[in-house]
Amino acid sequence: MRIAVIGAGGVVGAFDGGNAHAAVAFRDACVAAGIDADLSADIRRTLWEKFCFLSALSGSTALARQPLGVVRGDPDLRAAFESATREAWSLGRARGVPLADDYVARQLAALDTLPAEMRSSMLNDLVAGNRLEAPWLSGAVARMAAESGMAAPVSATFYAAVKPYLNGAPH
Repeated sequence: MRIAVIGAGGVVGAFDGGNAHAAVAFRDACVAAGIDADLSADIRRTLWEKFCFLSALSGSTALARQPLGVVRGDPDLRAAFESATREAWSLGRARGVPLADDYVARQLAALDTLPAEMRSSMLNDLVAGNRLEAPWLSGAVARMAAESGMAAPVSATFYAAVKPYLNGAPH
């Protein structure tokens, strides 16, 4: 069974339309248990939408070592967030994911609705000296872009900036 669940009480769906009945059954079981769950008609697109936003958010907040309000309020940091989002979006589109034309603009608008004090989990881990998920976020964007012959300089910079801390605080 190849279904995906995004977030606790989040979105569930089947890959490539296969096992759609299993995804529906899982969603229904979640709802029956009192867990909020939605069904995605295209779970691959849903995963990429979250990945694009999360890789840019975690990379920009970890690089700045600041919460979201600082990132979105500083023109240079906001531009870096936008560029990283666009890099991931372009990569997804190049890989055949039907991401909307206005995806990046919608993410910038969504960014403005989030609490200013919001911190990405990667920023929290960086500050606490814990292992970082950067290889699977901005590092993955940089790696997949390079494999596809594309450039992702902002994502690569986000990743390079936190590489010394990937396994926690250097000792």
